[in-house]
Amino acid sequence: MSKHHQTVFVTSATGITGSALCRILVAPPFNYTVRSTTRDRSTPIAQSLTALGVQFIGDGTISWSSAHEETLLEATKPCTKLFLCLLPNLSDLSEAPRQASLMIRLAKQAGITQVVGMTSLGVFMLETPTTDQSRFPPSGLFKAHLQAQSKIEDIITTGGFESWTILRPGFLMANFLEPKLSSLHGGLREIRDDKTWTTCLEPHSKLGLTDHVDIARLAASAFFAPGKFHGRELAVVSDVLTVQEVLDVLGEKIGLGPGGLEPVYIADECASGKETGQGRESSSAVKGGGFFAKERCLRNMLHGVDLEAKSTIAGPLVSFGGFLEREEQVVNETYTHF
Repeated sequence: MSKHHQTVFVTSATGITGSALCRILVAPPFNYTVRSTTRDRSTPIAQSLTALGVQFIGDGTISWSSAHEETLLEATKPCTKLFLCLLPNLSDLSEAPRQASLMIRLAKQAGITQVVGMTSLGVFMLETPTTDQSRFPPSGLFKAHLQAQSKIEDIITTGGFESWTILRPGFLMANFLEPKLSSLHGGLREIRDDKTWTTCLEPHSKLGLTDHVDIARLAASAFFAPGKFHGRELAVVSDVLTVQEVLDVLGEKIGLGPGGLEPVYIADECASGKETGQGRESSSAVKGGGFFAKERCLRNMLHGVDLEAKSTIAGPLVSFGGFLEREEQVVNETYTHF
């Protein structure tokens, strides 16, 4: 089968990364057929993808569970490739690995030969911790999340496919915009509501930011050249900035200028769960940062990471400023009261 006549099954096709990948794959130079499932075909994103030729299989009751194996197998049978992207369920972190196991088993039955999976940049901290990471290893819910992502990687890499690739993105730039800004995973509502960002990162810490379109571009490249990308675990980091630099770029875009958004750095005592008696730090410790707000291991997120995605995507990666320019309409909708 020609590279230009492949069929790809894209999970989470109506999510930000999945939808970006669908748009890339159905267009030149790929011209692939794309199939998926969705809970609601009437949503604007589902309708826009349908208009581009994406095939949504089944109805809104279809889910990646054993109850729908027969339908899911029929949906994947025409496919030769699979993009596996699963959102974590923080109330049941074992859910995503269970879904991954089912998907991979059905993919093998369907005759799929290539899988590109998306997990998390932080998985590497479970593998080869540096001295600094040993001081501040992942803990609590964040560690459990990374362990679940690692299990998904193992399920993919031991699945017996002709080609597999793991993409490990950093902190998504889309987290600063709706709908992720107000997500139940913690979000960053504090930035909009209080003009502050409470973080366990230090002033000099570098944050690896990832544009979801860069993830999609890299996934598409892997699908097009499976031999080149087989067996690779790739960090996908589009831009590297300190917290203050992130806030200054965002503040400039929404009309506050540099310094208009302020970082609030959590003291080590507070980050470790101890009370310091310092009101601002103690009261702010859980604001805006979600389940990873207190994770000091994030200070070392980029240590030991080979940012080789910079040489594997055709064209330049997207800077945070470039991302905000491209997403100007969503930026304006998110920060309407500024």
